[in-house]
Amino acid sequence: MMGVPYVGCGVLASAACMDKHYTKVLLAAAGIPVAPGITLDARSFDKASEFKTDADAIMAQVSEAGLQYPLFVKPSRAGSSFGVTKVEHEGDAAELAAAVYEASRHDWRILVEQGIDAREIECAVLCPKAGEAPQASWPGEIVLDKRAEGDDQFYDFDSKYMDAAASHVEVPANLPEETLNLVRETAKKAFVAVDGAGLSRVDTFVTKDGKEIAKLHPEKRNYYSSRSMPMTEAAIKHSIDGDIYVSLGEPVGDGAWIVRAYRKPFVTWIWWGTILMSLGGFIAILDRRYRTSRKKNNRATQGATVGA
Repeated sequence: MMGVPYVGCGVLASAACMDKHYTKVLLAAAGIPVAPGITLDARSFDKASEFKTDADAIMAQVSEAGLQYPLFVKPSRAGSSFGVTKVEHEGDAAELAAAVYEASRHDWRILVEQGIDAREIECAVLCPKAGEAPQASWPGEIVLDKRAEGDDQFYDFDSKYMDAAASHVEVPANLPEETLNLVRETAKKAFVAVDGAGLSRVDTFVTKDGKEIAKLHPEKRNYYSSRSMPMTEAAIKHSIDGDIYVSLGEPVGDGAWIVRAYRKPFVTWIWWGTILMSLGGFIAILDRRYRTSRKKNNRATQGATVGA
C-alpha cells in the first residue's frame, strides 16, 4: 500500500498470527494439535472490581472446559509474553480473575490455556518465492536455565529479553532425528495453513510422547532495494557499532537451506558520515568567501590567458 518493499508474510498471515485465538482456529482446522483452552471476552466483566465479581463465572467456564492446571492466561493480541500469567492453584477463583484482569490490560480477547508439560522447540520456515513449497530449518530448543536450579520458570518477557542467564537456544535440538523431522513437517504444514510467505518462525511443544503442539510467529523485516533486484538479505539487528544481516543461501538437500549471518561494521556511522560530508559541501557552496575566492581565481586565470 505504501510502496515500501519488505520481507515476510502478507496481510492475512500477519493479522491471523497476531491474534492467538484465530491462529489456533486455523491450525486446528488444518489438523494440527493446539493447546486446550477457552477464549474470554473481557468487555462484559466488571472492570471496577478488577473482575473479582466475575471470578466464579470465569472459574465455571474453566471447569466446564475441563482444563488442567497450571493454566496460562494471556492476551490474544499481544507479543513478547506481555500480560501472561501462570495460574497454579486449582480452584482459586480470585487468582484466576486477577490473571484475566492483568491480560485485559493488553487486550479484551483473552486466552486461558492448559499448561503443557513439554520441551519448547522452534523452527524457521522459508519460502523465498511465491508458489514454491516451503522449506524448514533444523529445529532449535529454548532451554530455561533456571529450571535446573529448581526455579518454577516459564518463558516470560524477562527470560526472553532482560536476563541473559535465564535461557539459551540449542541448535539443533537434542532430539531424535525422527522427531526433528516431524517438527519440520508440522512447521511447514502450519506455514501453509495460515498462508505464510517469505519467512516465519513456528514454535512447537514436543511432549514426552512425541506429540507436537504448534503456534506460529510471522517474521517481517523492512529493507530498501531496487524493485527490479530480487534480494533475500534482511537486517535483523541494528547497533551503533554495526548491523547484523542474514541472507538465504543455497539448498543443501533434505529440505534444508544455508542461512548466512554476517556483520557489517559501522553502517550507521558510514551513513551519518555521508550525510555530514554532503551537508558540509552544501554549506561551503553557500559560503560567500568561497564564491569570492573562486571569482578571483577565475579572473586571475583569464588574465594569465590574455597576457600569454
